[in-house]
Amino acid sequence: MATTITFLLIAFSFPQWVTSGKIVGGYVDFIQNVPYTVSLIKPNSGHFCGGTLISSEWVVTAAHCVYKVSPDDLDVRIGSSFRSKGGVIREVQQVIVSERYYPTLSMDYDVAVLKLKQRVSNIFDSINWVRMADSNSKYYAGMLCLVSGWGKTKDPNQSNNQIKSAMVEYIETNTCRRLLQPSVITERMICAGGQRDDACQGDSGGPLVCAGLLVGIVSWGKGCGNLKSPGVYTYVPEVRNWIYEKTGV
Repeated sequence: MATTITFLLIAFSFPQWVTSGKIVGGYVDFIQNVPYTVSLIKPNSGHFCGGTLISSEWVVTAAHCVYKVSPDDLDVRIGSSFRSKGGVIREVQQVIVSERYYPTLSMDYDVAVLKLKQRVSNIFDSINWVRMADSNSKYYAGMLCLVSGWGKTKDPNQSNNQIKSAMVEYIETNTCRRLLQPSVITERMICAGGQRDDACQGDSGGPLVCAGLLVGIVSWGKGCGNLKSPGVYTYVPEVRNWIYEKTGV
């Protein structure tokens, strides 16, 4: 691996992290099964990251997706199985990135929230928000969780126009630290995947849902779908109070 990894769609480089967020393996899905999953789009270039609907007007995503991005340059596609058509498009009123996110130092606190200019309704089964795990929640090795998004597959020339989902196994933190040395795994990070099914480039910011609750935000990893190299997610219970402070959700 090269010593410097360039983040997709971000205009600067980082010493040792690569954005994570395409579904490797898994299965083609329908938005009705994961109606909280949304696509972040730029008006002139389309889908670039995933996100999670947490209320009728708030979306949570990864900080590295929207760092230094103006709300005027960002829309959200909601309620579509497809990355380039359907659903409803909402403009973004406000982008709030964690004040403790310092991308040149690490991927710690990789969380941001977006306020929509216009609320969405969940009267259709293709749109709904998901509950978040609270700050007291605990999760354990071996638990299976669901990750979903529209990123590229292992074939660099192929992308998922229709949403894909995968079941990934939650990995104990100390095991993850050992597997990903010398990367820093903080208390704000959890690991999952590293089996045949995984998350990788293209759907950063998307949801990791365990037992019906949002537990992780797709953040980074070293490679995709590689054995003994799990994906890393921002751990929602550790940033839950910050999300509430900013959104009231």
